Formats: sequence, C-alpha cells, structure tokens
Amino acid sequence: MQVLNFSNNWNGKLDCDSFTTLRVKDKFTVGEVIMVALNRVNKKDLYYIIDKKVTRLSSITEWTARLDTGYSVEECRNLLKTMYKNENFDWETKPVYYYLIAKKKQPKKKEDQQPELFEKSVVPTLGKRLERKNMYTHESN
Repeated sequence: MQVLNFSNNWNGKLDCDSFTTLRVKDKFTVGEVIMVALNRVNKKDLYYIIDKKVTRLSSITEWTARLDTGYSVEECRNLLKTMYKNENFDWETKPVYYYLIAKKKQPKKKEDQQPELFEKSVVPTLGKRLERKNMYTHESN
C-alpha cells in the first residue's frame, strides 16, 4: 500500500475526513486505498483517492490554493516551487496533480447503529396501501 507523506499539516487538512493535495507526480489512481503520514509517521486511518485532476501551476486558482494550503495563489505557487527546488521542472509545462482524498470509513458495529426510520413491517403495509390506491386511479383502455 502506498503512503502519502506530508511534511506539514497545511491548512489543518489532515484533521478532516476529506481533503485535497497538490502533487507534481502522478502517483495515485482514483479508488486506490492509501495510508497518510505526517513527517513519516502514519496516521491510524486508511484513506482513498476519490478524484484526481491534472492542471498546471499557472492554472491553480485562488480557491484551490486557499483550500489546499491556506495560502494565496501566489504563495501556493511559490511554495510548490520551493518544495521542488531541486527538481529541474519547466513549470510552464509541468503537470500538477490535484487529488481529492477521504478517510475510509470503517463499518459501524451493530450496537452502534441507529434504529431505522421505519420499522421493516411498516414498509410492506405502506406498499399495499399504495397498490390499492393506484388500482382505482388507472384508466382502462
């Protein structure tokens, strides 16, 4: 299982059930289950990739920048350039991958589940009433 490592909990995102991340490598596929780590320490939950978009550094919007990093679009762009300063990227053409990630929910134990809104015995009764009502409203040919 792949690990997505963060050096910083940008914008407090790792405290949320869903978050985004901007990456310069096409490392993950939609639907993939991954582990998330902060400074190489794995978080206890599993996560999965919900969606992935491909963009360019120049196309990152204020919305994307603020939600992902908590910084303005210019600060976000400079942050990425700083993080990858040892790479020889042409930032005009380099794809940037924008991942949407969510915590993988564990199924609840039966005793933790809330009771159903309708008891199972009510649903068939309601269905029978609807059938009887519809029986009288259909027109014959």
